[in-house]
Amino acid sequence: MLKGDGMKYKFDKCGEKLKPGDFEKVEKIVGAALPDSIKNLYKKYNGGQVEGGRCVFVNSSNGMEYEVRNFLPMIYPRYKEDSLVEDSYVFFVKEKKLIPKKYIPIAMDSGGFRYCVSMVDEKVYFFNFDNEDVKNGKELVADSIEDFINSLLTEDEAYK
Repeated sequence: MLKGDGMKYKFDKCGEKLKPGDFEKVEKIVGAALPDSIKNLYKKYNGGQVEGGRCVFVNSSNGMEYEVRNFLPMIYPRYKEDSLVEDSYVFFVKEKKLIPKKYIPIAMDSGGFRYCVSMVDEKVYFFNFDNEDVKNGKELVADSIEDFINSLLTEDEAYK
């Protein structure tokens, strides 16, 4: 669970602050209540980038490196072609059926692949539809949103 005070880093380039009723709009689209970890993150930061250029995640269990371009905002796009959480859910889950219903997209890499939070266990998974070696294109990358964010590195830190 995201505690807010346990996050090491702040976000910048965020979307407009969410207003009362905004979570309910997204929940209506998703058809379920959003996990507390997502709500806690989005109460503080509506998408954006982690400060200091922290955009590389190294999975401690397998050593794989992942790039995180940005966290998706809800409701309020930051620019004209911005990807929103709810739009990503509709496209990848409802229309294309590439991501199962119990996952909420919260971030993306430069290739457009999504990082999602499970509504069941609140763990973070990376969905890579081009990787045939990974079951259903889904890889567990972190046990929580907070662990995921706190583990992000700058390129200099990652590629020493």
